[in-house]
Amino acid sequence: MPCAGCRDDVESLDFTMAFQPIFDAEHGRVWGHEALVRGPGGESAMSVLGQVNDRNRYRFDQDCRVRAIELAARLFPAEDDLRLSINFMPNAVYEPVACLRATLAAAARVGFPLASLVFELTEDERVDEPEHLVAIVDEYRRQGFTMAVDDFGAGHAGLSRLVDLRPDLVKIDMHLVRGIDTDASRQAVVQAVVVMASTLDVVVLAEGVETEAEYATLLDLGVPLFQGYWFGRPTLEALSPVHPRAQHPELDRTSHEAEPQPDEPRHGDDARPVEDRPGLRRDGDGPRDEGDDQQDGTADDGTRDGAAGLSAHAPTVARPAHQGTSYRRLLASCGPFGSTQKSSARSSSRPPFR
Repeated sequence: MPCAGCRDDVESLDFTMAFQPIFDAEHGRVWGHEALVRGPGGESAMSVLGQVNDRNRYRFDQDCRVRAIELAARLFPAEDDLRLSINFMPNAVYEPVACLRATLAAAARVGFPLASLVFELTEDERVDEPEHLVAIVDEYRRQGFTMAVDDFGAGHAGLSRLVDLRPDLVKIDMHLVRGIDTDASRQAVVQAVVVMASTLDVVVLAEGVETEAEYATLLDLGVPLFQGYWFGRPTLEALSPVHPRAQHPELDRTSHEAEPQPDEPRHGDDARPVEDRPGLRRDGDGPRDEGDDQQDGTADDGTRDGAAGLSAHAPTVARPAHQGTSYRRLLASCGPFGSTQKSSARSSSRPPFR
């Protein structure tokens, strides 16, 4: 039975997807890619998101999922076991089971494994009925999807969502990442998030990383997954290679001179103001972007390039004491992290990251 949002008289918007890599520092490889909305000719996400309204929101949300899955099935090498991260609009999901039909049908048609799908819930989209959001997450997890909270540390009820939804993954907002190599306050906050996530068996991803110094500091803090312009820029209907130094197990914080920075101010995917970021990331509805979420609203050419070198010595920060216990076990069960299953009681209902 169709849900309230299903309407045949709503036209689809014209758009496509760009893909930005997510890097697994624990194993020195690409963990997956996030699908980010773009205009058909590579126009910014906002050129598409600006056309989304209450009438076409549901159709757009559905079309974004299908388009991302179809492209990923064509682009992802089967042997690489990559994840596809898709932003979704909770307010476009009227009935969790019915609203998944197009997603499941698309995955079956192109042979894309459901266990490789990650759905990101942006913190910038207000949800008036928390119970409805919990029902969505429960159904998605039942289907075998990985659930993520995007822009953690910004937007609506960050800690409440972490407790109520118990996601598999949290993506630390770029505002906390920017300049973390020289900011003790940001280091303290991120370290606290890592320790808290360790206790809850949640994997942490830092988004919006623009410099090697930020990357090195976040590694010291115990963050295992990364996304941002330093690693790779969003690429239209193609996969971007990651920065060659990202694959080095140990970064030298002192021997590299800073590379010249472009004249343009930081903006775009990694530094876009919250009000300009689409929440769906496919960019879908609300705001959000990471390096370019699906819906980031900025052109790909305005942000600082990922080749930025070190401009200052990144301080070494002690890793949280929890690392080495539950957090390490969790990493062992995540995607390329290994095959170990989570030991918590939730393991039966939460998909391993394979």
